[in-house]
Amino acid sequence: RKSESVWLQLPDEATLRIFSSLKDSDILACGLTCRRWYRLFLDPMLWKHKLLTFCRQYVQATRDTTVFHFSDMSMYMSTYRRLKDDIPRVCVQEARQHSDEVLHVSVSHSGLLAATCSRDKSACVWMITNELTLHLMRVVELNSSGSMPGLVDRVQRSFFSPDDSLLAICGAYAGDDFTAVVKVYDIDANRFTAEYVYMPSDSHTTWI
Repeated sequence: RKSESVWLQLPDEATLRIFSSLKDSDILACGLTCRRWYRLFLDPMLWKHKLLTFCRQYVQATRDTTVFHFSDMSMYMSTYRRLKDDIPRVCVQEARQHSDEVLHVSVSHSGLLAATCSRDKSACVWMITNELTLHLMRVVELNSSGSMPGLVDRVQRSFFSPDDSLLAICGAYAGDDFTAVVKVYDIDANRFTAEYVYMPSDSHTTWI
């Protein structure tokens, strides 16, 4: 009983620090011990620490405090669980074409192409080989043309058309939280065919 009282006297910050050094299964076991520890088990800062530690280990993230920032604090636990349990972590290749953080990856309907979008203001189109490795096909610069050239700050998302011939590439303008652009890129012709101004909140563009 005396040893139990010592644990109960520990402040939350000290207990969370101990929890953060444990294996996931041990943290779960601690959370089932009592109501206080269950509350600490659900603490978002615990899972934010676990998430960032995991990213440094497997993803080699360089933006420690900005890789993941969620207004909904419960997202730290769910994101950590998704990345650790649901996504394969067998690295077969590192694609180093981009010079800044990759924000989005999309795969074509056929499974033969992939597209990556980055803060370096570009999108890359890749061919997926039979060995499941990537071969660079195109580097698409959103600032190379259009009604507002040179103003795209980052490329946020991309979406393949149903027949995989076109790629909708979404970019955000620098210094403007409300105006962004989506450009339609013809992969075979290596050129843009259309451009639309849109709201960043509508960046979940899809093909109809």
